[in-house]
Amino acid sequence: MRGRYGEIQLQRVVELAGMKSYCDFSAQASVRGADGGLKRPDLVVRLPNDRVVAIDAKTSFDSYMAALDAPAAEERERHLDRYAMHVVEQVKRLADKRYWSDFDESPEFVVLFIPGDQLVDAALERRPDLIELAAQKNVVLASPATLIGLLRAVHIGWREKNLSESAEELFQLGKELHERAGVVLEKATRVGESLETARKSYNQFVGSVQGRLLPTLRKFEERDARSTRDLLVPRPLEGETRRLDAGLLFDDAEEPPEPLRRAE
Repeated sequence: MRGRYGEIQLQRVVELAGMKSYCDFSAQASVRGADGGLKRPDLVVRLPNDRVVAIDAKTSFDSYMAALDAPAAEERERHLDRYAMHVVEQVKRLADKRYWSDFDESPEFVVLFIPGDQLVDAALERRPDLIELAAQKNVVLASPATLIGLLRAVHIGWREKNLSESAEELFQLGKELHERAGVVLEKATRVGESLETARKSYNQFVGSVQGRLLPTLRKFEERDARSTRDLLVPRPLEGETRRLDAGLLFDDAEEPPEPLRRAE
């Protein structure tokens, strides 16, 4: 259980930071080094700029737990000294793995996660140079509090990138919609013009029927030269086809674009 405590805490930190969908744990983060050996950090964080950061949580704190159970102060100090030495050794081992050389686009550092702020404080009390030593070896020490801050900053970067991509997608969709609307409105205008032409032609036909054809047919009826069918008198179509009003598409203060003015 102690061996998995660091990994469990690391998963909890990722969840608290809202970065679960941008982090790869264990098996997904495996990579083979230049020597052919399999390297497996506990966590790989994907950054918005396609870079990654490896995080390791394999710090042993058995000596720290033994110090808590020690009956005497002298024994407790001895355990704490050994614990600080274990942290230093883990920093050196982690630096030797050189994760940044095996992951493409990785910055030249690796994060050593220590699953408790009190564990970091205990190591620093015995080794005040621990942070400087780790930095020289491209290792960044991180407690739960500092790692949450780091991951949340990364999360903000992902959110801004997603918003930027969404805005670009909406912009492209808007251009596509505008183009398609232009095609539809152009065809609707042509249909309206065709209907207006058809209405005028029909009314001319009705005028010709009423003025020329029907009078002749009436003369045949007067001389009993007729069938059993009644003659229906066509009526003209009143009104005009309603045109697309550019004012419905734009504000009163805004002048319609040139293509719409031409369509009128």
